[in-house]
Amino acid sequence: MIMSNEFSMQARMIQALGQDMELVPATQFGAFAMKSLPPANSSTVHVEINNNRTGMYCLLKPTSHPTGENFFFNFTKFIT
Repeated sequence: MIMSNEFSMQARMIQALGQDMELVPATQFGAFAMKSLPPANSSTVHVEINNNRTGMYCLLKPTSHPTGENFFFNFTKFIT
């Protein structure tokens, strides 16, 4: 976890896959979570690689949005 007076960031590692989708003895980043500080109810961002590792998902939870809704993005179609 990375902490500062302005934000915190956490990363999660997963076991890497080779070209033939077999597990290899290496790790790669699997997800990131970030939050601005303070206050405790600040906006958050979560980025995670999908299960078949062909893309990413991004969940944005802004606290300043008027309706309070969350935003979900699927970046699978952009990765080849």
